[in-house]
Amino acid sequence: MAAAAHHGLDSYVGVEQWPGAAPPRGAQAARARSELEEVQWRLGVSDEELAQMQGAFGAWSRANHRSYASAEQQTRALEHWIATELFIRRHARDAQLAAAMVGASGGVRSAAQLDLGRFWVGHNALSDLSDAELSSRFGTPVERIEPRARPSAAPRRAARARDPASLGAPAEVDWVARGAVGPVLDQGQCGSCWAFSAAEAITGGYFLATGALLPMSPQQLTSCDRGGPNGDAGCNGGLPSNAFGWVKEHGICALRDHPYSSALGSAGTCLTACTPVAALSGYVAVPPRDEAAMLAALAERPLSVAVEADARSFLMYKGGVFDDSRCGTSLDHAVYLVGYGVNSADNTPYWTLKNSWGPSWGEGGYMRIIRGHNLCGVAQLATYPVGVRPCVNCSAGDTSGGADDGGAGGGGGSSSTSLVVTVVFAVIALALGLGLGLGLS
Repeated sequence: MAAAAHHGLDSYVGVEQWPGAAPPRGAQAARARSELEEVQWRLGVSDEELAQMQGAFGAWSRANHRSYASAEQQTRALEHWIATELFIRRHARDAQLAAAMVGASGGVRSAAQLDLGRFWVGHNALSDLSDAELSSRFGTPVERIEPRARPSAAPRRAARARDPASLGAPAEVDWVARGAVGPVLDQGQCGSCWAFSAAEAITGGYFLATGALLPMSPQQLTSCDRGGPNGDAGCNGGLPSNAFGWVKEHGICALRDHPYSSALGSAGTCLTACTPVAALSGYVAVPPRDEAAMLAALAERPLSVAVEADARSFLMYKGGVFDDSRCGTSLDHAVYLVGYGVNSADNTPYWTLKNSWGPSWGEGGYMRIIRGHNLCGVAQLATYPVGVRPCVNCSAGDTSGGADDGGAGGGGGSSSTSLVVTVVFAVIALALGLGLGLGLS
């Protein structure tokens, strides 16, 4: 590695380059320079690149209100941010190369070229996090224990999911535009995605029942639905279907009455003073890996779903139709499916999902992901609550006042698939000794 130029390392230890932390002095400054040299060597960036990235990191830190406790912590954050920046540049470069190859081949596209060209990546609030910090947002993969669709039926059903007309469904659905979806929130360093997904689905159910948008509280689920027989574990993960069972017994409070407060990683104390505003009868599980069934259900209501979200391209997704074949199907993150459509630029069919990583991620907190390929396992664990209604005496465990539409946890028997899902979860989780550690976050 070439000797560091003064405009690189020395400027890094200046006041301007240390947003949220006191600039290091003396021996501390020398140690910071040494650590930064190691970062530069590990990442293989030139002095000029390092200087440019330091300035960009400083601007990003201020825009994202980052504050670091020490010079060492700041250097580690810078390293992660630079690694993210290099990934973003590599993705853009590879996409440009793929586009050139497409032009040279007379328009014949390979699957890999389509992967790169349909979406782009960029910085967001996750850019400076380590792998360990990112993993705190995910839970135990559950793909290995969820029921599998018959392989012979899956491709045929997936093809029908790309053609809504064959299912008698609208060409596109947008529950956000219909007013059924609340604001984009950020779960922070708490593995509470399951609570967000469940609260969102109940919000959607309440909208369908009343015509009113009343966002429900993920914090109540995070703080109250844990440590019991339901199997959810606060910031350590859970399952939306478990949360639906808890709400069936207790009701759920509105977001306005129990706002989110677990972003720093603590599940907090269950707030018993809030008054539940919604109840439900149970939930239904969509047949796994059946995207046609998922589309038909989504045409009627938004859905709680799960994905594998640990791929770098997923974490740094910024826009377009996500289509990275490297995204696996070991589910570790719950999200909210709010629509489907077709990309006008290239006629690519997609699902629209809402995440809980804040508005800096994706397209204002949303992702369009290719439809008909079960990408990231999006069609493996779709559920929705039934019998959602305004609450009457929910604090006393109300389960009355509304039709019981059946489904697992609903007291009815109209969905054998839901029952299978529940039994499989319970038996295998117990056998593996996962206990409360099983779940999505």
